[in-house]
Amino acid sequence: VDSRFDFSANSFSVEVWFKHEVPFTASWQAIVNKHDDTWRLQRYSNTDRLTFDSNHGGSGQDDVMYGNISVNDQRWHHAAIVYDQPANTKYLYVDGQLDNSWVVTDPDPIDMIPSARVHVGRNGDPGMNGRDFEGEIDELRIWNKALNLGDIQSGMFAPARGDEADLLVLYNFDEMDGTTVAYDQSGNGLHGEVVGDTRFIVSERPDNVAFAVR
Repeated sequence: VDSRFDFSANSFSVEVWFKHEVPFTASWQAIVNKHDDTWRLQRYSNTDRLTFDSNHGGSGQDDVMYGNISVNDQRWHHAAIVYDQPANTKYLYVDGQLDNSWVVTDPDPIDMIPSARVHVGRNGDPGMNGRDFEGEIDELRIWNKALNLGDIQSGMFAPARGDEADLLVLYNFDEMDGTTVAYDQSGNGLHGEVVGDTRFIVSERPDNVAFAVR
């Protein structure tokens, strides 16, 4: 639990590599999210596409911003969600290409839930069962800034060092199988807990990084 992931009206970015092992099996399968009532990157309903969803205004009103690029092909994909506060705009990028963008009109665009954890491969709302991701997830980075298209394209195949400006957390998931901690490589000490059936495996990601979380 860390309030630094409650971005409210501040710019932020989340980027991650993922590969679904089998065709999608459930609606709204989660890749990474804070809670079902704040920000989340997930499958868009029962489609082959992704969505950057967020609740805003403290009322539970939901902004569903879905993309158009199919990712249901059992191949590795890079996804990034961005909220750019000065531009009041949400962005969804897939494989280094803009998939969709949306101008946000609410002055409180991303609801905060300080008691909620960030979840990887699982919806952060205990009431949302059956939305677990089935596949591999790798190189998760969360930033306290809005990445632009050039940032995403130049960084998606380059392993992060961990000391980049405005990098809030970096999980490269290079731990060995049996490890119960996903270590934050940013130096901010925001280590993750490995729970359930999740484990570390050898990955065949495009940049040949050794392990992914499953």
